[in-house]
Amino acid sequence: MDAPIVSITTNAPLVAKNLENLAAEEIQISRSRIWGVAQSIIWKMQRRPAPRIEYPIQWDSVKQMKAYFATDGFGGGIPSVRTGAYQAGYGEPVRLEDGYAIQNNAPGAIYVGGDAYGNHQSRMHKGRWPLLKTATDEEIEKLPPQIRDDILQSARKRGFE
Repeated sequence: MDAPIVSITTNAPLVAKNLENLAAEEIQISRSRIWGVAQSIIWKMQRRPAPRIEYPIQWDSVKQMKAYFATDGFGGGIPSVRTGAYQAGYGEPVRLEDGYAIQNNAPGAIYVGGDAYGNHQSRMHKGRWPLLKTATDEEIEKLPPQIRDDILQSARKRGFE
């Protein structure tokens, strides 16, 4: 009598391939979300500021005040006239290996919006121009739940729970 042949197979190669595809998709989803967050930060930083400066001007130091008047408004004339250079200084986010960088190449930009740590914003700009750190923190706070939701949705489409 012939013994029945039992064949036990696994679909491990298929599961492994689907997991690889999912990992690649997760990276793309995360990168697109990070791109969106970078764009949102730039849009926040480019918004028009509150009305003109209040008087008396809140100079950071006597040295700053003297330099302003000695250089004819840091080269921009007195009184200063908005040129839009600060807003235009924010270009497209720069792609990095693991995300994007935001930069502003306008002269003195660090004194208008501060740096990534919330430092260097001039007192005369506080409360009128957004602080880069605040805009960044607000947008990044939104990032993890969005990425997690996208990954779970992608996994469900592939039959993973």
